[in-house]
Amino acid sequence: MDITFRPSLQRTLGLELEIQIVDPTSGSLLNIAPQLLSRLNPVNFKPEFFQSTIELNTDVTRSFSDLESNVYQKIDMLQEAGNQLGVAFMLSGTHPFEDWKRQQITDNPRYHQLLQRIQWPVRQFLIFGSHLHIGVRSAPTVMRLVRRLRVFIPHLLALSANSPFWMGFDTGLASARMKIFEELPNAGLPYAFNTWEEYSRFVDASIRTGSIDSFRDIWWDIRPHPAYGTIEIRICDAMSSIPEILSVMAFALALTIYLEQPEATTPLDTIPDWIIAQNKWRATRYGMEAQLIEPTTMEVVPIKQSIQKWVKKVYPIADKYRFARHLEFLLEMMSFGPGYYRQRQWLKKHDNDFVAVVQHLITEFEQAQPITSTSLDVG
Repeated sequence: MDITFRPSLQRTLGLELEIQIVDPTSGSLLNIAPQLLSRLNPVNFKPEFFQSTIELNTDVTRSFSDLESNVYQKIDMLQEAGNQLGVAFMLSGTHPFEDWKRQQITDNPRYHQLLQRIQWPVRQFLIFGSHLHIGVRSAPTVMRLVRRLRVFIPHLLALSANSPFWMGFDTGLASARMKIFEELPNAGLPYAFNTWEEYSRFVDASIRTGSIDSFRDIWWDIRPHPAYGTIEIRICDAMSSIPEILSVMAFALALTIYLEQPEATTPLDTIPDWIIAQNKWRATRYGMEAQLIEPTTMEVVPIKQSIQKWVKKVYPIADKYRFARHLEFLLEMMSFGPGYYRQRQWLKKHDNDFVAVVQHLITEFEQAQPITSTSLDVG
């Protein structure tokens, strides 16, 4: 069976956010997504595996400024529905203290099928991400982009890492979400296929052997989406404020546009998988304090230094397409501390009160800005 890629004639953009529904007082998750969804447009708001989560989908947009205005418009709609029900929302890669066993599964045939096939790994899948879709003009281009963008999975993960806690426990990781995600089959780093035909044969064989039901069951950190004609960047935790999300997505977009150039990035096609995997682990564990393996020299460099180098390289692209201010904010983010760092600071400040951490996350979502009292040096 051939998997057909439906190309995007223009570079379209779309953003998906997995948003937690919480009690503003107790901080606990609320299993009321069906009640919320009944008040919202089903095109832009969808159920997720657990009824304590709602997925926000922007419209398909053709510029980053349109994407920005669209996501704020959709959040206003969500907030209005939430106010009617007396609930709050927050963004984080995990909930700081909630137990997955208390969550109700959405009554959906696909979710029940996944639960039957995968069992415990999907049953405790109480994690939340931010996904960016970028329209791509051809199947060969999307495969080239998947190969090259793999190198930047650690960068995007470190910038977005926002899940240090799991069920009231400090995991010691910057992104606990990432290790939980990797428990699923067909998750993690994408395979570096050279052609669309190789990818198509892989999907076909996976379906015929009962490994997956469709390409949607391939949960790579970065993947082609044949039906949408996009490359989908899925590596990022749900960052707790929209400006942070937009800045990291702007960096991902600028990298994608840069990497579309066949002549400029040939070395990125041949970096060994073990280096990418090791760098991803370092970003998972240490976030913005990670030390990356530089593949061409085998030297170890601070991830912050590597990010700054690449921001400088792709800045002219962002400037050309009028979203450079988001890269400027990205650099500012690196000085005041990423989400995982702030969550730990709040917990320490509030004498290990995880409810206070949730209330800070609610505030960041509502005010659409990170809560920082001083500039924090995170390495």
